[in-house]
Parts: sequence; C-alpha cells; structure tokens
Amino acid sequence: MSNEPNLRKLLFISYAYEDQVFAKWLARKLALYGYGVWFDQIQLLGGESWVKEVDVAIKDRSFRVLGLLSKASIGKDNPRKERTLALQLGKQRKTDDFLVTLNLDGAQPDWTLSDISWISFRESWADGLRRLLKKLESLDAPRIHAGNWAIAKASLERGETLMVKNAEKLTTNLLPFTQVPEVIRIFDTSGMDLEQERSCRNCWQNYRLDHGRAAAFSPPPSEFAKVIKQTSAAFHWPSFGAIYEIPTHNIVSRLLNRSVHSWLIQAGCIVGGDFTAYYLPTPFRGESIFRFKDVDEKQTYIRTAGTIRLYRPNAAPEEIIHHPAIRYAIRKSDLGTFAIQLRPGVALFDGAHIPITGRKVGPRTKKVTRAYFNEKWRKRLMAFSQLLAQAASEDKETALRLGTLVTLNTDWALDETSFSATATAEAEEPAHDDVHVSPEEMEDSQNE
Repeated sequence: MSNEPNLRKLLFISYAYEDQVFAKWLARKLALYGYGVWFDQIQLLGGESWVKEVDVAIKDRSFRVLGLLSKASIGKDNPRKERTLALQLGKQRKTDDFLVTLNLDGAQPDWTLSDISWISFRESWADGLRRLLKKLESLDAPRIHAGNWAIAKASLERGETLMVKNAEKLTTNLLPFTQVPEVIRIFDTSGMDLEQERSCRNCWQNYRLDHGRAAAFSPPPSEFAKVIKQTSAAFHWPSFGAIYEIPTHNIVSRLLNRSVHSWLIQAGCIVGGDFTAYYLPTPFRGESIFRFKDVDEKQTYIRTAGTIRLYRPNAAPEEIIHHPAIRYAIRKSDLGTFAIQLRPGVALFDGAHIPITGRKVGPRTKKVTRAYFNEKWRKRLMAFSQLLAQAASEDKETALRLGTLVTLNTDWALDETSFSATATAEAEEPAHDDVHVSPEEMEDSQNE
C-alpha cells in the first residue's frame, strides 16, 4: 500500500478494552461529523476500504492517532505500542501532534507522554468533543463524507447486549398525596390588610377566590383568627365540577401547591431568585451537609453548598456558588389522585451571593452539573422528598399527608457491568472546583 500522504485520511482510535463504551461513542460522533474513523469494532469509513492490520492503518492510512488515556490504558501493551508507534511516526514526519491524546479520567501519563498536552474528557464528554472538533478543524483534518446519521446509527447496539433478565426497582420523581381532605371550606378574608395577607402566605394554604373570599382545607393559624372568619359555606369537592364557577381541580391543585410551598419554607428552604425553585441554604440546620436515606435505606448526604471558579482567557476568574434546589408541579392521575412531580436542580449565586438569573443561568448550570449523573440527581431527589414528607407529617394544621416516591418493578434491567465508564460508584462532588472554559463555550451554551 502506498505511503502517499493523500491516502492518510483516517482518525485511528487507540484504546483499552475497559474504555470501549467511550471509544464507540467517540467513533460514532466523529463519523457523524464526516471524519473517517479506524476503530476495530465498527467499520465507520463511509465507503473507504477497510484495513485490518493495525500497523498498516496507523502508518499508511491515518491522518492522526487519537490515543485514549485512562487508568486502564496506561499499562496495557497494545495501547502503549500504538501510542509509541504514533510518536515515532510523528518524529519522522516532523508532525508534533500526530498523536492526539484524550484524557478520560485524569490518569497521569508515563514519561513518554509527559511533555504532550491532552484534551480532557474527564469532566464532560460533550465539552471534550467540542475541543477535539476544534483541534481537528485547526489541523484541516480531511473528511471523507458529508456527515451521515445512518453511518453512526448503523453501529448502535440493538438492545440484546444491553439488557439482562433481572428484576429491578425503578424510583420515579412522583411523590403521592396519601391523604387529601374532601371538604373545602370558604373563609371571609375581607378584614385583612396587605401586610397581613403577605405574612400569612407561608403559613396558611389558601386559594383566593375573589376579593375578600378564600378557599382552604383548614382554618388559618390562631394569630389570624380575628381577621379571617370561617363562613357557613363548605363543599365536598369530589362531588362538584366547579366551585363558584372555578373548576374544582384547579382549586385543589392550587391548595396542594400552596401546601408544598409552605412545607418547604417551614423545613428551612429558601425561594430562589427566579421564584420557581427552592434551595437548601448553608448552614442548613447547623450543618454544611444534609443527611437522609438513599433508596437502599443507607444513610448518605449531599452538600448544602459548593463553589466553582470559571477560568477564561483574558478574564478574571468567576466564582459561582451553587446550592441543591428543587422545582415541583402538582399532577392529577386518571384515577383522581394527586402527586408532586419533583425536579431536582441547582440555585446559582455569584461570589457575593447575589442570585444569577436570566441568560447567565444556562451555561453556568451546565458547568456546575457537568459531572452529575444518575446517582447525584437521584440523591437530590431522595433528599428533598424526605424533607417534604417530614414537614408534612409535622404539619398539625392540615390533614394532608405524603407517601414515598413511587417505584416501578421491571423484569429486565440494564447490564451496567458492561459500561466501565459508569459502573463504579460516583463520589459526592467536591465542595470547591476549578473549571477552565473558553469564551466560545459560554457563548455556545447561551445560544442553545
């Protein structure tokens, strides 16, 4: 086979078996962008003739070698030989970056690679891919086709190898109401002034029907007894489609919504800057962590606050303080029961603890949560659900009660042992972290 440079069009992926999940993902992504890829498990060449021999593929057909660095690949013979061959070819051809290294997990390279910079995929595969694509564009890497979804799609697993016939319990984000009063009472609120209305908003779950009249499941706290009077009107709401021409389910949903708001406030949460999320302050109940039970009934915790610093070229570091947060909505089932749908998230603040809002939220949220996988989101879901259930049980003014998160039983489960990138237990995120970003990354995130 000829050594002519114009035949060297491929990107050779050198990897260890333990990193095959990432390698397959990368191969498909690069093929999607039109690049020719040499990857021993998938023929993603878009019409190019397939080369079986590794040496031939590297020496005669590869434009660059993408060496995947990981704790698994550092000591493996084949990946090390492939990297060594790429370094030798780079010296012969006076191409310093013939070997492009991609660091998957922060592994420290051996002495042969000590003076070579790498592209990090440790924090985010998406960010790493973005940097790799920019690198390939700067090298004017050849593309062998215009980019074809079918090429990447044809290599996807069909499911047989991803599933095992094992029973598994799935935890949902639905927290059901196990008890809802069936009587809605009408109260005269005409004796309240504006300040009193504001002060009782967090302690009395009511729905304002019109000026001077409100609906509620229970009477207000005793301190408002003089200005809020219960009328003789009461409705068994399951028997009525509307109350005072307002759909009954709207009134019930709003009362339940106000109850959840009240419980979160009474539990110690704070309403976020966008008025839709509730976050854990620090300290929370005298600690910098919140303890709770995970799905396996074992004690665990989440931090009530953390910080990251964003470093960008020619700009001062930006400090971002982040707190665990929750958003919620009231959902009604076809059977007429109600549940809280929980959405865990983060509340963001600048270094002076001023809320970050508007267009700045999106890109900074992505940087804060770049390493949040299923475990971290589940832990936040479990934390807030237990916080709510405890607050509801302590509320003596209302007969509302909450259950536990709805679970589903399945006969099949994902074979997670085949996913080396996610099979290991995830550690809790550090309290402080430094993240290096480019101005383009923040701009791209804002425009998504």
